[in-house]
Amino acid sequence: MRIAKTEEWPGYFGAPRFATAAMGAQEFVRSSQKLNEVALQILDGLDYRAIPRFADEMDPLNVAGEQGQLDYEKGVEKRQLEWLKSRNLQ
Repeated sequence: MRIAKTEEWPGYFGAPRFATAAMGAQEFVRSSQKLNEVALQILDGLDYRAIPRFADEMDPLNVAGEQGQLDYEKGVEKRQLEWLKSRNLQ
Protein backbone atom coordinates (compact mmCIF):
# COMPACT_ATOMS: atom_id res chain seq x y z
CA MET A 1 0.00 0.00 0.00
CA ARG A 2 2.83 2.41 0.79
CA ILE A 3 4.30 1.91 -2.69
CA ALA A 4 0.95 2.50 -4.41
CA LYS A 5 0.51 5.83 -2.66
CA THR A 6 3.73 7.35 -3.99
CA GLU A 7 3.72 9.73 -6.96
CA GLU A 8 6.22 7.51 -8.80
CA TRP A 9 4.00 4.42 -8.70
CA PRO A 10 3.26 3.30 -12.29
CA GLY A 11 -0.12 1.76 -11.36
CA TYR A 12 0.81 -1.91 -11.14
CA PHE A 13 3.02 -4.33 -9.24
CA GLY A 14 5.49 -6.45 -11.17
CA ALA A 15 7.49 -6.07 -14.35
CA PRO A 16 5.27 -6.43 -17.45
CA ARG A 17 8.23 -6.10 -19.80
CA PHE A 18 9.37 -9.57 -18.70
CA ALA A 19 6.01 -11.20 -19.47
CA THR A 20 5.82 -13.59 -22.43
CA ALA A 21 3.32 -16.17 -23.65
CA ALA A 22 5.87 -18.90 -22.88
CA MET A 23 6.29 -17.62 -19.35
CA GLY A 24 2.50 -17.56 -18.90
CA ALA A 25 2.19 -21.12 -20.24
CA GLN A 26 4.95 -22.28 -17.90
CA GLU A 27 3.24 -20.68 -14.91
CA PHE A 28 -0.11 -22.22 -15.93
CA VAL A 29 1.46 -25.71 -16.05
CA ARG A 30 3.21 -25.19 -12.71
CA SER A 31 0.05 -23.89 -11.07
CA SER A 32 -2.07 -26.72 -12.50
CA GLN A 33 0.40 -29.32 -11.25
CA LYS A 34 0.32 -27.83 -7.74
CA LEU A 35 -3.50 -27.70 -7.69
CA ASN A 36 -3.68 -31.34 -8.85
CA GLU A 37 -1.18 -32.33 -6.16
CA VAL A 38 -3.22 -30.65 -3.42
CA ALA A 39 -6.50 -32.10 -4.74
CA LEU A 40 -5.03 -35.61 -4.65
CA GLN A 41 -3.74 -35.05 -1.11
CA ILE A 42 -7.24 -34.00 -0.02
CA LEU A 43 -8.73 -37.07 -1.70
CA ASP A 44 -6.17 -39.17 0.17
CA GLY A 45 -7.38 -37.74 3.48
CA LEU A 46 -5.56 -34.45 4.04
CA ASP A 47 -7.73 -32.16 6.16
CA TYR A 48 -8.35 -29.20 3.84
CA ARG A 49 -8.72 -26.97 6.91
CA ALA A 50 -5.00 -27.47 7.59
CA ILE A 51 -4.11 -25.75 4.30
CA PRO A 52 -3.39 -22.05 4.86
CA ARG A 53 -5.58 -19.73 2.83
CA PHE A 54 -4.04 -16.87 0.92
CA ALA A 55 -5.52 -14.31 3.30
CA ASP A 56 -4.00 -16.14 6.28
CA GLU A 57 -0.54 -15.74 4.78
CA MET A 58 -0.79 -12.06 3.91
CA ASP A 59 1.50 -9.43 5.34
CA PRO A 60 -0.59 -7.43 7.85
CA LEU A 61 0.69 -4.20 6.28
CA ASN A 62 -1.04 -5.17 3.03
CA VAL A 63 -4.32 -6.21 4.63
CA ALA A 64 -5.66 -2.66 4.67
CA GLY A 65 -5.84 -2.65 0.89
CA GLU A 66 -7.33 -6.11 0.72
CA GLN A 67 -10.22 -5.87 3.21
CA GLY A 68 -12.85 -6.44 0.51
CA GLN A 69 -11.09 -9.62 -0.60
CA LEU A 70 -10.72 -10.77 3.00
CA ASP A 71 -14.43 -10.24 3.61
CA TYR A 72 -15.24 -12.18 0.44
CA GLU A 73 -12.94 -15.06 1.50
CA LYS A 74 -14.63 -15.22 4.91
CA GLY A 75 -18.04 -15.34 3.22
CA VAL A 76 -16.91 -18.17 0.93
CA GLU A 77 -15.51 -20.10 3.87
CA LYS A 78 -18.75 -19.64 5.81
CA ARG A 79 -20.87 -20.88 2.90
CA GLN A 80 -18.57 -23.87 2.36
CA LEU A 81 -18.71 -24.84 6.03
CA GLU A 82 -22.51 -24.48 6.06
CA TRP A 83 -22.76 -26.67 2.96
CA LEU A 84 -20.54 -29.34 4.51
CA LYS A 85 -22.49 -29.20 7.77
CA SER A 86 -25.84 -29.51 5.94
CA ARG A 87 -24.59 -32.76 4.42
CA ASN A 88 -23.01 -34.07 7.63
CA LEU A 89 -19.56 -33.90 6.04
CA GLN A 90 -17.92 -31.77 8.66
